[in-house]
Amino acid sequence: MNVLHRAAITMAIALPLGAVPLTAQRYHWDFGVNGGYSWLTGDLFNHNDFDFVNDDVITDVTNVNRNFRLDNGGTAGSTLGYWFGDNTRFGVRGNFAWTGSGIDSRRFIFQTLNVGTPFDFINRNINLWSLTGDLMFHITQPRRKWDGFEWLPYVALGAGATWVDPENSDFRLIDDFTLVDPLNINNVSGRNVLPLTCTDLTIVAPSCLVLRNNTRFTGLGALGMDLRFSPHWSVKLEGGDRIYRSSVERVFIDPDFPFFVVDTGDRFHRTVNQIYAVAGVSYLFGLIPPPVQHAVARPAPPPPPPPPPPTTEEITVCVVDPTNASGLVMMTATRNLSTGDTTVTRNGSTMPISAAVANVPTAGNAPWYIRGAPLEIGMAPKSLQYTAVGGSRMITIDQLAFLGTIGGVPVFADRTTISPVLTNLGPNTDLNALVMQSPGALTALGTVPVIYVPLQPTGCVFQAMQKMQEVRKNKE
Repeated sequence: MNVLHRAAITMAIALPLGAVPLTAQRYHWDFGVNGGYSWLTGDLFNHNDFDFVNDDVITDVTNVNRNFRLDNGGTAGSTLGYWFGDNTRFGVRGNFAWTGSGIDSRRFIFQTLNVGTPFDFINRNINLWSLTGDLMFHITQPRRKWDGFEWLPYVALGAGATWVDPENSDFRLIDDFTLVDPLNINNVSGRNVLPLTCTDLTIVAPSCLVLRNNTRFTGLGALGMDLRFSPHWSVKLEGGDRIYRSSVERVFIDPDFPFFVVDTGDRFHRTVNQIYAVAGVSYLFGLIPPPVQHAVARPAPPPPPPPPPPTTEEITVCVVDPTNASGLVMMTATRNLSTGDTTVTRNGSTMPISAAVANVPTAGNAPWYIRGAPLEIGMAPKSLQYTAVGGSRMITIDQLAFLGTIGGVPVFADRTTISPVLTNLGPNTDLNALVMQSPGALTALGTVPVIYVPLQPTGCVFQAMQKMQEVRKNKE
């Protein structure tokens, strides 16, 4: 019940801390409470240390047990830890613990009080208070932020002190019996001691072995596990060993006032191992907020420089080609925007378009057109004459039909005005020879009122030529 009572008080202090809001997830501090059980091993003293028989100070030791141990008992405690750096792998903690113990043997004291039978004082409890400073090391690397359950085994090594406190003892260790007022024993000062075994009080110098209220240096070694179930709370499991030496002394008993004893200076210490196993809860706090990322308005990047203006462009040019079935072709060319020069690629070589079509004959450079003479097809009396009508104009390829050549100059007609006899003409057709040799061809060609001749090798620029007979009729 004492264990539960102390654990409940500690828990009541810790729980209000749970209301602290979560501000970050890199922990430095933790506070925990725990409870469990301790197993105390090792004799408080050994009968060879204090041999009553050899000193001839006891008459009947047949049933006397002179090996005394501390009893096992419940444990409760609390811890306050600090973890260094962002990775929280190394740390320190203050480790406080209380253990309820007693004497795990039958004590034989004051044999003459009951007709020579040793008397056993019972229900003499012992409080063991412990405080150590521990170095902590997480075996695995903790995460820097909460991302679900994680388990963190650790090792703890520490040093400190254990206070051995006999509870409600009626015995006082004093320095001088002569200073004790037998009529006012309640005001006697001194430290509590717990008698373990005594000699016969009838001897000249009766003495006892006592467990003294004293502070003992303590070492600690432990293995544990933190089980983190939430951003702020974890369960702690730990097993370890608190190691210290007992504080057993030999004292003289006042035969008139057996409740007062005086130190003889004899010490009989043995190593005690307080092996413990505890479980508890810890609250994680002292969090470091993550660095604030200040948004800095960056100036808008300057607009990219405009691309340099193109120096050339691809164009399509209508070119007169007497070797082609249609007499005209559309050729892809490149025009320099700075100079206006136009070039084409032929047989893998780039050349000005004017050079590519330099040998194409046109009406623009024919002698009859330059003189202003009519265009004559055939020879009299089998001839047809055409004269220029209107100015030059551009005509698309799909509107014209290639009839043949006159002196190398290509001659075209409107597709809708020619008879079927003239549809199979084209390249390699000399119209002069055709009309002289074929009366049908002469007749069919005579039905074509207007023919067209190119004025230049590029651009589909034509001059309309009308039959002279029709011109005369229009004048009449």
